[in-house]
Amino acid sequence: MALMGKNKGNKTVTVQLSDETAAMIDRKLKQWSLKSRSEVIEQVLGWYVQPSDTKVARRRITELL
Repeated sequence: MALMGKNKGNKTVTVQLSDETAAMIDRKLKQWSLKSRSEVIEQVLGWYVQPSDTKVARRRITELL
């Protein structure tokens, strides 16, 4: 990720993704009725880092993808 800027306590980053990953993010964007790709990424990362049980976190990520 390349740091591009800063806005209201948030950082703007540029990420290069495979076409498949970008398509998955776009599907989740619609399914979850979110407004931006960054919200999808924040949601997934939030689920990944919160649980103390690593197996639970991995299972949740696998279910999302």
